[in-house]
Amino acid sequence: MAKLFFFGDSITAGVWDERGGWAARLIGKIMADNMEGSEPHSKGFYCLPYNLGISGNTSVMLSERMAQEIEDRKYKLFPDEPLQVVIAIGTNDAALFGADKHPMTREKDFRQALEKIITIATQQNAKIMLVGLTPVDEDKTNPVPFAPDFSYTNDQARRYEAIIAEIAAKHNLAFIPIFEDWYQRADYKSLLGDGLHPNSAGHALLADQIGSALLSPDFYAYHCHENKPANTQKKKPKALKQ
Repeated sequence: MAKLFFFGDSITAGVWDERGGWAARLIGKIMADNMEGSEPHSKGFYCLPYNLGISGNTSVMLSERMAQEIEDRKYKLFPDEPLQVVIAIGTNDAALFGADKHPMTREKDFRQALEKIITIATQQNAKIMLVGLTPVDEDKTNPVPFAPDFSYTNDQARRYEAIIAEIAAKHNLAFIPIFEDWYQRADYKSLLGDGLHPNSAGHALLADQIGSALLSPDFYAYHCHENKPANTQKKKPKALKQ
């Protein structure tokens, strides 16, 4: 049985969408495909997806829980089952906090956490996809009304997405840029529920953008149990230090 894990924060979890968010929308599509009898599904496609977004998560928090989250959901009778992870993290890392407006996760630590996340996924022989960040409506997020010590800005979102893109390129991983596509839309603020989280229209757009890249013919082939998946990593990294 193949597994797909969506890792992220409250946006991945689906805040502000009555249909559960972009990940839930894609999960519904995948589950429908599991039950479909037409090509390519009749050739053995089956993928069990999980939404593992947690509100408030930073990259550091994700790196600390990710390995166990995967282990808890692996099917022990099939240790070679195809695994895939979609990582959508960074919005909370980029948030500015305190009187000095320092990032919740400094850029150096953000890079290190992303490297650890990639290492964990690679050690599981999982295919990896990274997702960029959505812009914000600074009139509502700089500062956050209910938490005035916090600010979310577009400069920070753009900067941290650039780091994600850089890390993805370094490891030759699939990356879906989001920020500029949204920011260049004259109506992008209408896609945000509270200035930070996408609303239903925004989640629908994210599901379309991410789904267009994720749900490719290669995706269905990779999660086909009649095909033995190839090892997608050239080499395993060194084990993480405890």
